[in-house]
Amino acid sequence: MNMEHEKPNKCAKQARSRAMVESLIESLTRILKTKPVDETTSNHIAEKAGVSIGSFYQYFKNKNALLETVLEFTGNKNIRILEESIFSRSHADWQPHVEYAIDTVFDFFMKEKSLHFRLFSQLYPLNRLDIIMAGREAGEKIFEKILHLHLTAEQLGKINLPLVQYIAVNSFMGIIQIQVYDPKKMNPDAVKAEMKALVCSYIQKSLDSER
Repeated sequence: MNMEHEKPNKCAKQARSRAMVESLIESLTRILKTKPVDETTSNHIAEKAGVSIGSFYQYFKNKNALLETVLEFTGNKNIRILEESIFSRSHADWQPHVEYAIDTVFDFFMKEKSLHFRLFSQLYPLNRLDIIMAGREAGEKIFEKILHLHLTAEQLGKINLPLVQYIAVNSFMGIIQIQVYDPKKMNPDAVKAEMKALVCSYIQKSLDSER
């Protein structure tokens, strides 16, 4: 489906404009924690942000335009928060670091499960697969950085790093999305433990194999 992406009508360059846009982003984000986007309106979003509906339309031509901005803003913010957290402490080897990264990302998305469920559910209708791809690319870079921190050049030479990080990151991203959506509500701790075992055993198998 080809759909023209909705964009803000006015570039928020001045401090007041930035504050206005940020308040609208925060307003819709708070609303999405408790209800789906189709149960709210531009008027309700503006009211919760403490701005007039005229101010809303000064920057966004409709609700979907703001929603796309929320998706972009939240995606970029999540990447920054997670990368900072994942590298906030030292680890003796690659395995505890990878396990810590999985714990960090998993717990982050489960903490705001309802919000992320509603955000994920809008990516396909709005044709914003680029946001998913940006998250995957960021995940692969984080994964690569972890392995470069802990593996020797000889160890790195034994593995097909692009393939390993592609398989590991995409497997994990798929599990995260399913866990957010899963109506069966699988035990998060059990899922997380299995995910760590799966990813770490895959990496170890790659290290033990000759290319």
